[in-house]
Amino acid sequence: MAHVTLSRISKSKLSQQVYEVLLRHIINKDFERGQKLDVDELAQQLGISRTPVKEALSVLGTEGLIEVIPHIGTFVKDFSAKEIADTFDIRRALEVLAAETLLDNVLSKDVAKMEAILKGIESSTKPGALETRVRKNYDFHKMLIELSGNRKLLRIYESLHVVVSVAQTSHLQDGWQVSAEIEDAEHRAILEAIKNRDRNALIRAITVHLERAKSNLMDNMKAREAEVIRQPRTDRPSVRARFERQSSKVT
Repeated sequence: MAHVTLSRISKSKLSQQVYEVLLRHIINKDFERGQKLDVDELAQQLGISRTPVKEALSVLGTEGLIEVIPHIGTFVKDFSAKEIADTFDIRRALEVLAAETLLDNVLSKDVAKMEAILKGIESSTKPGALETRVRKNYDFHKMLIELSGNRKLLRIYESLHVVVSVAQTSHLQDGWQVSAEIEDAEHRAILEAIKNRDRNALIRAITVHLERAKSNLMDNMKAREAEVIRQPRTDRPSVRARFERQSSKVT
């Protein structure tokens, strides 16, 4: 597999730490899409046994970020635009379902918390703040699901989170700030509908927001795919070079 040097980690909570290390490198694209991951090599670089590596890979597989092909190997998942679009459609359906019940449960303290999250999103507009914005965006949308009171719905929603976050962080690198103002206004419309206890307005606001977000992401994915096709391979930074530029030690 393409060589990526991983920092050694401490021995406590190994599988969780391995998961976080591998997840970060998947998000940062240090591992190429479709790249084969060798358990023995990963364990050797991290200075640990195979077991926590296998456990971490199992979690990543459950989240849909890696793909295990029997008798062949374990590979970093290469998501197609169709798969990401389908995930967004499921996400929208879940949030609309949550909107049907959450107004019965929302309290003033919940509105205040959502307001605080939105302020955090709105302040994350500087270069380099994309990952922070994606994380806070998830906090906002997850709260919609939590307020529905449907725990099964929450578990399903959480299973989609990592895939959506990886797609957003990977494909919105260039020009993401252009749509930030639109996104902020859409979030405000969602919160206003909650404050006004207007279920129909809430469903409309969620639908408009997620449809626009999906369309924007699809456009970015197609543009980046076209750029890769046009770019000579000798001009593309290596996996190792990207890792050395982006990696930081995890302990």
